[in-house]
Amino acid sequence: MMNRDVIEIPLFFNLRFPCATTEYGIIRQIRDTTMKRSQDDERIQSDELANQAMKQLTDKSIYKENIKLIFNNSDLFTRYYHDQVALAQDEAKVYQLPTSFVQRLLTLNPTRSITNQLQHLLIDHVELFEILRIFEISMQLVGEDTLLNAFNERSIQNYTSDQSIIGHHIFYTLVLIEESNSFALIPPNATMANEDEFTFECNGDPWIETNLMNLIELLVSPTIISSINNIEQLINCYNRVIQSILSLNTYTVDNLEKLRSFASLVRCITALLPAEQTKNVFENACSLGEFNTTFENCNAIHEFIEYLRNLFVDSESTTDNVLLHRHRTLLKLEMEFLKN
Repeated sequence: MMNRDVIEIPLFFNLRFPCATTEYGIIRQIRDTTMKRSQDDERIQSDELANQAMKQLTDKSIYKENIKLIFNNSDLFTRYYHDQVALAQDEAKVYQLPTSFVQRLLTLNPTRSITNQLQHLLIDHVELFEILRIFEISMQLVGEDTLLNAFNERSIQNYTSDQSIIGHHIFYTLVLIEESNSFALIPPNATMANEDEFTFECNGDPWIETNLMNLIELLVSPTIISSINNIEQLINCYNRVIQSILSLNTYTVDNLEKLRSFASLVRCITALLPAEQTKNVFENACSLGEFNTTFENCNAIHEFIEYLRNLFVDSESTTDNVLLHRHRTLLKLEMEFLKN
């Protein structure tokens, strides 16, 4: 029997266009070429890189001249982009996050061009993959239905003169000011009365950054905290999301310290209490203890630490080592809150 090379042909379902996998291979080749060009010439701007990458895609696309038709027809481009996003998810090994969710995340902002949208795949793929992992990790904690319901209900609000916009009670609200083509970001429980309030500057896509910030609000919400049965899963999710967001170059995610404070609190409680008690104590600290990551002053932080200290009931068998460990752990937590 003759030896033959075995060529693996990946199978993908629910793709809209023929030859989509071949097209994604071309995108990856362009990505490598663009990355090398950027390394060879550090002065080249990202916009110029994106335009060069788009020209290569137009010239090399498997769809040949039809790629221009696809780019100029919103319905065709939606199908084309769906396929390429699905294949990007496969490359990133992000299998659980629905492609429809990812596509909405990358395309909802009306101020972003086709070049901006394809830039995620052609140039900024490393950051895109990390963002997708952040959402997938979080979905594993909160559940797919909860994540999709929370984010599919959110959209970009349009602002016109002499208008007030009431923000959401949990999430940030992104507002597009049409006259200036700029953005504002309304914090939870706030109202925007004029276009100069809550000005929002973002190096990337403001819609993506808003969704990352809202993901943090969801992860620390009372509804999610009360529904968690596995406190270790919660800690793992918090830690992985924090590390992933810190690795992003384009997005600052200004409420990240809020998640870090919650992570510090739950780690502290876990270090001091038996596993069977940590969930209830953490939940009570967030509700009955009125844990607020935006403490008004140092005294408020100290009062909360004292609230935690009073949760422990000592007996005659409580050793000095236990008391010292508790004191040091609570002191460390207080210092972290003061730093934040």
